[in-house]
Order: sequence, then C-alpha cells, then structure tokens
Amino acid sequence: MLLRPPRESRSISWLFVVIWTLIIFVTIPLARTIQKYVSLHWGRDLFTYTVLIAIVIAFVVAAIHVIRHRSISRDSYLWLIAVAVILIGYTIKLGEKSPEEAIHFFQYGMLSILVYRALTHRVQDISLYLSGAIICGIIGALDEAVQWLIPDRYWSLRDIWINFFASSLVQIGIAKGLKPSFIAKLPNRASLRFLCCLLLVAVVLVGACLLNTPRRIAWYA
Repeated sequence: MLLRPPRESRSISWLFVVIWTLIIFVTIPLARTIQKYVSLHWGRDLFTYTVLIAIVIAFVVAAIHVIRHRSISRDSYLWLIAVAVILIGYTIKLGEKSPEEAIHFFQYGMLSILVYRALTHRVQDISLYLSGAIICGIIGALDEAVQWLIPDRYWSLRDIWINFFASSLVQIGIAKGLKPSFIAKLPNRASLRFLCCLLLVAVVLVGACLLNTPRRIAWYA
C-alpha cells in the first residue's frame, strides 16, 4: 500500500470497492430501524463513541505504518494528528445534534482507503488523491439519490458534503501522513484526462440532483 500497489489484481481491488459500496447502499432502507434500535437500547451517543474509537484505531494503525515502512518523520505525524483531530472535532460536533450522521465518517473513510488501493493499479501520481476523493463523492451523491426512493429518507446536500469531506481527509492523511513512496509528484496526461472525466461525472450528477426539485418530482410522479 505504501511501497507498491496491492498484490491482488486490479479487478479484485475494485471488487472490494463495489462490495463496500453495496454494504453502504444496503443499509439505506435499514438506517431508521437501526437508529431506533440503538437509541432505545444503548442511546444515540453510541454512534459518536463508535466513530471516535474507529478514528483512534485508524490513527494508531497509520502511525505504525509510518514507523515500519519509512524513517520516522515529524511532518508525517503532524499531518496524521491534524486529520485525526479534525475528524474527532467534526464527529463530536455532529454528536451534539445528529450522532448517527457521524457513521458517514466510518463508511466513507473506509471507502476512501479501498478506492485509493484500487486506483494505485492505474494512477501513480498525485492526481490519485483527488481522483479518489471525487470517486467517493460520486458514490456519496448516488447514496443520497437512492434515498429519494426510500420512505422516510431524504436527499441532502449536507450529507453529500460530509461524505466527500470524510473521503478527502482520508486521502490527505494518506498523501501527507503515510506518503506512499511509489507515487510520483507530477501527473501525466492520462491521469489528468481521467481526473477531468471524473470531475465531469461529479458535476453532472450533483447538477442533476439539484435540478430534481419538489415541483419536478411532483410532475413526473
């Protein structure tokens, strides 16, 4: 992951991404039921505590990676600490009003790692990190779009931002904290073309969602 692309084939790496994405999507219709059950038996704060524990574990694992795979760098630890502190602060802030929304950090943080692993088979320059964040943002937008079809669930631009924010922070943590040695600095033409295609897809998707106003929904319903 830090010295070379994953040992498995590119198709297997992307299969992990697909499986995790399906897990996220499958939980959409179950979210309210899970939320009510957890709130009734353990309290809503359990969502906050679960995500905080996951962030701490991820930080410890990342720090161990830094120690094992490269010389100890104060700069790397500072970036990892900064990412962890931001995630912890945002999780606590969400916990004050909507603790269950903090689960987005876990879902899309893990997705961001899996997307990074899959992309390394094809892209090995700094455009990889932005491409990874955009792919996760696209999946997050599709996540919200699916919620239009689920009773008692609603499309939310705020949730799309949370998904993209969590994914981007993880990519920053990998780029500046773990600093994979096989990732080149300057992107090549193929990487830039791939990045532009992703940006186009993201803009079209989010734009289509914004155009899907209540009046239009009422018209085609």
